[in-house]
Parts: sequence; C-alpha cells; structure tokens
Amino acid sequence: MTEMTPTQEDDDMSGNPNSTDGAFRHFEFVDEKSSKFWEVRVTGQGVEVRYGKIGTAGQTLLKPFDDAAAAHKAAEKLVAEKLKGGYVESAGASAVAKPAASAAVPSAAVAKAAPKVAPKSATKAAAKTAPEPAATVPAPSAKKATPAADAKATRTLCISGKLPSGLRKADYESALLGVGIELIDDVVKGLNFLVLADPTATSSKAEKARKLGVRVISEDQLIGLTSGAWSGV
Repeated sequence: MTEMTPTQEDDDMSGNPNSTDGAFRHFEFVDEKSSKFWEVRVTGQGVEVRYGKIGTAGQTLLKPFDDAAAAHKAAEKLVAEKLKGGYVESAGASAVAKPAASAAVPSAAVAKAAPKVAPKSATKAAAKTAPEPAATVPAPSAKKATPAADAKATRTLCISGKLPSGLRKADYESALLGVGIELIDDVVKGLNFLVLADPTATSSKAEKARKLGVRVISEDQLIGLTSGAWSGV
C-alpha cells in the first residue's frame, strides 16, 4: 500500500490539464444548500485534487501516476465529470494560496516525535488558513484481487455515490485489501462501513445501513482506514 505523503509543489510533471504553469484549475458549485470548490492539477507525482467549502483550505488528495499522458487523461475526465455535475470554472481563482516552497511540511513520523507547541490563538488561526498535506491514494491495480488476498479480509466496506475528491471505488480497492477490508457493492447484514460524501445523509441506503448497525463514514475517514491512521473503532 502506498504511504500517505505530502505533495512536492516544485515537482511538476507538465502542469494542469489545460495549461503548463502548474497552477490548480479552480471550479465552484454554489446553490441554496451548498457553496463548495474543487481544484485539480497534474504534478510530477500524479493527479492532485483539492476540494471543500469555499473560504476554507479544504482537503487535498494525490492519485499517483507514472505516466504523464495517463495522468492528464485522468485529470481531464475528472474535470468533465465536475462540469457535468454543475461546477463552473473560475479562471485565476484559487480557494487557498499555495504554501511557500521553503515551508517544508514535516513527515508524520517527525511531527509525532517532535511536536511544536504554539499559542492557542496562533494554532486556531493557522488551522483555518493552512492547507493540509495531500493524502496519497494508491493507483488502481490492473489485476483483480487474488483469492488469497480476499481470504485475509476481515471487514467489509461499501462506497455509495460520488465522493468529494472525484475518485472512484476502484481507486481504493487495493489499499483497502491491504488493511484487511473487502470492498462490496451493496448494504447487507454484516457490513462494517458505508462511505458517503455526507455521512449525515438520510437516504434510503444510509437509513438501511444505520438500522443494520453499519458505521456510516466520510471519505476522510476512509483515507484514515487505508493508511492505517484510523482503525475504524
């Protein structure tokens, strides 16, 4: 399973889908119920997306690609889906500024070993403006899981609907098997997790899951499961 790592701002493959300057393409969706943004670019590591409520730093995800052409094709497909879903591109606008190249983000291990204590007021202010390091999602595997891998799965998980990041079920399948979780297609008795874009939703599938005692979680919690950062308890 690919380790979750921060992206490198200066490691650009060839820019975003429709330009070469490496800047995010910015899209917004605003209606009576929501006000959110979604951004995408191609870097030397793969396709990076950032999403969240307008005015916040949002969440950042990186889907690795070894081939530049494949990365651009995937990014263009994500853009087409967002435009079809009602998002409007806003030229030159970005929800948050890029972090300075000199402000290196420490790895999780370093941050754990030597945490820095800052005044509460400064910590709260930084939390509102600083974008989080991008979580790396393993690239989808071309091969289906082997019976041996399935045998190791001790829990099951279902992903329903479109996720905020724009990633698909297949993008998480290998990573889930790596931590002993099998991806299934429907809410059934014995299911452990149901992933929804909005875990508080009251859809028929969400209500069925709650009646069966299934834990309804967000995509951020899903990433925690695949990385080992959250056990699901």
